[in-house]
Amino acid sequence: PASKPTLRPIHSFVSVNLADVCRHVAALLGPIAIKDQRSIEVVGGDDPLIIQGIPESLEQAVRNLGENAIRYSSRGSVISLKLGTHDNIPFISVIDRGRGIPKEQREAIFERFLRADRRAGGAGLGLSIVRRTIENHNAEIAIEDTPGGGATFIIRFPKNDISLMEAV
Repeated sequence: PASKPTLRPIHSFVSVNLADVCRHVAALLGPIAIKDQRSIEVVGGDDPLIIQGIPESLEQAVRNLGENAIRYSSRGSVISLKLGTHDNIPFISVIDRGRGIPKEQREAIFERFLRADRRAGGAGLGLSIVRRTIENHNAEIAIEDTPGGGATFIIRFPKNDISLMEAV
């Protein structure tokens, strides 16, 4: 049986700039997007947006969402990594302009080994890794329709990161 990954204890969370996470993911995925006749942009990353977390895990989660956005979006479209705050709640949205995800499938796509399109490569682990990372950061993920078509994955982080830090 596979062993569970060792999680970093909450008290070892560090300050993470979500703008840096999004810029790094965009830089990594840019060549893949271009090869697939798509582009990727970061929206709202001008100012630092700091949360407490594990940078490598957050980058992997956003990368998994970005890779899926590239895979399932239309040729010639733009994948957006948008960040900011809404009611003082930090968020990252990964926005594609593909065919979208039917409401009845939105919960199931986070299950391990499930792939929305069997013709696409991969083991079906990407979104389950995203969900686990989000839960480990005491955050939430939601899927909404992108206006004009597509899917928007929104990661909302805790309003007050003090809940993630161990009292000193």
